[in-house]
Amino acid sequence: MGERHYRIVLTSGVSSMSTTTVSVVPRDLIEAVADEMAAGIQSAVQYWMEHVQLALEDSQLSAVGRLEAIRGVLNCYNSEMRRN
Repeated sequence: MGERHYRIVLTSGVSSMSTTTVSVVPRDLIEAVADEMAAGIQSAVQYWMEHVQLALEDSQLSAVGRLEAIRGVLNCYNSEMRRN
């Protein structure tokens, strides 16, 4: 059995003058890229969720203090996203 490939169709522009490129990409490459993307997303989610969890479990903070700590995590996240 032969190697499996995906056909990738890229279109640029929205007018009748747009161009289309067709590439054939090995399935293994697509799966490797998808796996790396998934791992990166999982790592990022875990990072921010750990910060939220630490804020929730801080016994030194009141309920309002915990909410403020979570708000601080969200503010930090939002400023990180604006920089990227």
